[in-house]
Amino acid sequence: MNKFAALFLVVLIFIVVGPAVGTLAVFVGSGFAEIMRSANYGIDILIRGLGFVLFFGYIFGWAFALVAGIFVAVAGIWFRWNSFLAPIAAALASTLSGALFVPVIFQLRAEPSGVIWFFPACLLATFVCWFLTRGIVRRTWQSA
Repeated sequence: MNKFAALFLVVLIFIVVGPAVGTLAVFVGSGFAEIMRSANYGIDILIRGLGFVLFFGYIFGWAFALVAGIFVAVAGIWFRWNSFLAPIAAALASTLSGALFVPVIFQLRAEPSGVIWFFPACLLATFVCWFLTRGIVRRTWQSA
């Protein structure tokens, strides 16, 4: 596989899968499902709430996924650095850069302490996407 095609495919997988995984992590971690269940709302409200959260997860999460995808793809394809440390470094880079990009792009006022809440979601999403793309990255090593 061509290295640039592999780069595009890895970044595409990160952009498609990453925001959904990160959003679900935030959704479950925030206790929204527990609040909905304890308030005796129906499952339809929970499903609509999840859909609403996923919609905004993609709007805000694409920047984090793009940075993490590029980081993991370049580290794995060109530098052959595909160990478990690559997604940790990518999640850290995407958290810091995404915390800078998202407020500027959407003209939001963000507190610097809010970056801490992005990191666990970025880390989980980056590990899931890294696991899905390891084979693509390793195939580029064999064809080189």
